[in-house]
Amino acid sequence: MVLYIDESGVPELSSLNDKYCILTGVLIDEENENNYVFLMNRIKEKYNLSLSKNLHTVDLFEKQRSKEFLGITQKRKKIDHRKSFQKDVWSIIKDYRVQYKAVCVPKEHVQKNLFGKYADMGESWFKTNKKDYYAKVDNQLPMDVGINALYHWALRKIGKSEKLKIVFESRGNDNLTIRNHNLVSDVNLFTDIHMIAFSRAVKKQVVSVAFANKEVESACLELCDIIGYTANVYYLRCKKNVHVASDLKKSVLFTGIHKTLNKVHYQELSFRVVRKYILGLRGRTKRIANHYYKIRHSLSPANAGSQM
Repeated sequence: MVLYIDESGVPELSSLNDKYCILTGVLIDEENENNYVFLMNRIKEKYNLSLSKNLHTVDLFEKQRSKEFLGITQKRKKIDHRKSFQKDVWSIIKDYRVQYKAVCVPKEHVQKNLFGKYADMGESWFKTNKKDYYAKVDNQLPMDVGINALYHWALRKIGKSEKLKIVFESRGNDNLTIRNHNLVSDVNLFTDIHMIAFSRAVKKQVVSVAFANKEVESACLELCDIIGYTANVYYLRCKKNVHVASDLKKSVLFTGIHKTLNKVHYQELSFRVVRKYILGLRGRTKRIANHYYKIRHSLSPANAGSQM
């Protein structure tokens, strides 16, 4: 089995304007991979899209929204064309029973778990420690939490004897993703019995981790991108009452994926679940507490007097 993972939104904890980090996973039987390539290529041919380029949903539904959609500029035809395109994509997801999961990580839960009583100072922590390696690692925590949740979901879906390959949409900090993967597979880091079992499963069953850049043709990453986009629309826009084009919100693809926002396909992680998936939390919080203790101690009147 292969788990394809794509991100949506801004994953960095230092950017709190985007309240959520969304990770989408599509779980595919490796033997059926060519079927999805054929199906996605058939859609591309129907709408005169390049077979040699990956389909990116943002390009189709955002950058061309005001001017055209797949070469069509007339408003009514443009909307009908977009609906038809989404219906065709949704038919693949529905008819072929694509296994998918979209995990929404609220950044405020990550920040409160990480900084504790210093949660309000989180922004200054990243500004003053831009070059610090551990600050860079901490900044990626929303991404790591979502990835760990998807690992857990995929391993529960497959048999205990099956092997799992992971393919990520490539990004700037792939080395931190590898670091997180190595931590997850280190059983000695965990004390909770459920997380120990999870860690053992990762070590035993995950056999490879790969990264695909934007130029790599992958029908499964395209599906991942499409599902992730609808999650982005819901969590980053609908929940914030940001305007969403009515034809997108009422489309077969959007309503089909979102008609039952339940834990089968969608999960907004709670504070406690986020805490469970932050690896090495005790060491991280101790390091931050020591940082602010030193600042506070250096600014205290008694300490200031001794330096005069």
